[in-house]
Amino acid sequence: MDLKKIFESLYGNTRKEWTDGSGDNESGWDDERPKIPNIRMPKISKIWFILGGIFILFTVILPGLAVFLTDLYWFESYGFESVFWRRFTARWELFFIAIVPAFLIYWSNWNSAWKNGLRLMNDASGQDVKFTASKWVIIVVAGLLAVVNALNAMGSWGTFLEFMNQTPFGESDPLFGLDLGFYVFTLPFIKYIQTWLQGLLVVTLLGTFVSYFMTRSLSLEGTKIISSPRARLHLSLLGSLFLLVWGAGYWLARYELLFSPTGVVFGAGYTDVNILLPAFNILTVAAVIAAALLLLNFYKPMWKMSAVLIGALLLLGWVSSSFVPGLVQQYRVKPNEYEMEKPFLDYHLDYTRRAFGLNNVRTIAITPENEVTPEELLADQETVKNIRLWDYSPLLRTYKQLQAIRTYYDFEDVYIDRYKLNGGNRQVMLSVRELDLSKLQNQTWVNMHLEFTHGYGVVMNPVNEVSPGGLPFFFMKDLPPRSTVDIRLDRPQIYYGSMKDFYVLVNTDVKEFDYPMGDSNVRSTYEGEGGVEIGSFWKRLLFTLRFRDTEILFTGALRPESRVLYNRNVREALKEIAPFLIFDQDTYPVIFGGRIIWVQDAFTWTNRYPYSKPVMTPDPTLSHFNGVNYIRNSVKATV
Repeated sequence: MDLKKIFESLYGNTRKEWTDGSGDNESGWDDERPKIPNIRMPKISKIWFILGGIFILFTVILPGLAVFLTDLYWFESYGFESVFWRRFTARWELFFIAIVPAFLIYWSNWNSAWKNGLRLMNDASGQDVKFTASKWVIIVVAGLLAVVNALNAMGSWGTFLEFMNQTPFGESDPLFGLDLGFYVFTLPFIKYIQTWLQGLLVVTLLGTFVSYFMTRSLSLEGTKIISSPRARLHLSLLGSLFLLVWGAGYWLARYELLFSPTGVVFGAGYTDVNILLPAFNILTVAAVIAAALLLLNFYKPMWKMSAVLIGALLLLGWVSSSFVPGLVQQYRVKPNEYEMEKPFLDYHLDYTRRAFGLNNVRTIAITPENEVTPEELLADQETVKNIRLWDYSPLLRTYKQLQAIRTYYDFEDVYIDRYKLNGGNRQVMLSVRELDLSKLQNQTWVNMHLEFTHGYGVVMNPVNEVSPGGLPFFFMKDLPPRSTVDIRLDRPQIYYGSMKDFYVLVNTDVKEFDYPMGDSNVRSTYEGEGGVEIGSFWKRLLFTLRFRDTEILFTGALRPESRVLYNRNVREALKEIAPFLIFDQDTYPVIFGGRIIWVQDAFTWTNRYPYSKPVMTPDPTLSHFNGVNYIRNSVKATV
């Protein structure tokens, strides 16, 4: 790329000589100056703004508003509107916290650079180059980049809320003596701020450099950088600030050693503590010194020295944080690994036990007897009756073959539970008959969203009994449900479950399909209080936009008391309400009070517990725990 030819095409011809404030006039330009035309913005027809506004309105604003309001209605319908608003305000707090300083830093630096550069050009050429168009370009570019920056910051709302609502663990780490809450709640947020500032300064530096270069306050002549005093001072100050923020990253890296995976144990090992920790201290000080030396450009142009300084800092960082630790680990630690790593191995074992709640486990020696007599078995019939004979997989297939009854019903999984039946505790296996609309033959809109709205009933059998034909001995079965034990199921309808989610409209003029009865069907009406009322035109319009389904707006089946049920997958719904928890893969049903209630296990967790090795398992059913190094089964949710 020939930059000289580019500037000749823009400005007609280039200057013959540029000096650093030592030319024939005060601005540093010699007498032979280029003739510089006024810079003008091209005119854009108003029709394009109107069309663009209409396009954005119908593709971004209205659909976004619909999703926002319908989400709010959903949270309100279950009494969790405070959760919705806290998530919403946290995002926008971060947006404004980020956008204001980002815009001011971008705009003030680029505006100053461009304005000073044009002033210098005017003084040198004797012309009056207008700044108006350039000013608005800078405002627009700075605003757009600030918006991008702020939108990116909104994604860290979880880290922000954890920082704002942190609680101490009451335990400290063995290296720095800080409460473990610092590593879980504080350090991630401080690291984000440091990374954010570093990126902000990089973009600011690039924009400032381009501004000075385009106004020819900064240029290259061979390998020599020629700059005006203002450009030199400005870029040096920004570079110095960048180095300080960079140095802060080295300081924070000290604490990250407690999560080092490179040694024989997870967490800081011998090399980390004795080599890397001092190295990060040195690099922090070196970055501060480099930032101070860069300010010497205020007094004398030292671009080459600045480049050498930054290069030396990078080299020092590589040598001290990668090369030297690698040598020490290979030739000093490995030959004496157990002796040198033993204190850190003890830390690792101790903190891993604490993280997973294993530090309070008691070991009890049990010596089993060799024989069990018939008399002992007869005396312990409750235990014998609860010895499981049925396996999950064949039992699930049996359920589907014998109890699905219609193709649009399905059983997702088999669950084990205990119920007090006939005066004793019995272990049972059960499953719920959920609706699978993908298997519905006539998939009309009315069938999919008004008529087939719910599954129906439960299948249950004891774990240890088999019928004479080798089939399960059912405690509960069929449609409508028939029970041979004292379990009431007054409301067998299943509107929420574990299968694929789809929205349905209830309390409409169309009676809901309940269950088949011979050649006819039994119908019912929704009796619950869940879902969002959708009787008004406004809400129908919003849900039309949300689901992109115009039938909602134009159907004549809705009444003032009609409701829409969505987010009906239990696990996914709970993740919306409590996204900071990990939810177990299995949501299991319980029959209680004549109703089917779904129970979901949830876990408080972190991957920021010092010295605790994260879980890594190839088991796909446990993959949602991968990376976790602290966990407690603290929550059980019911729907």
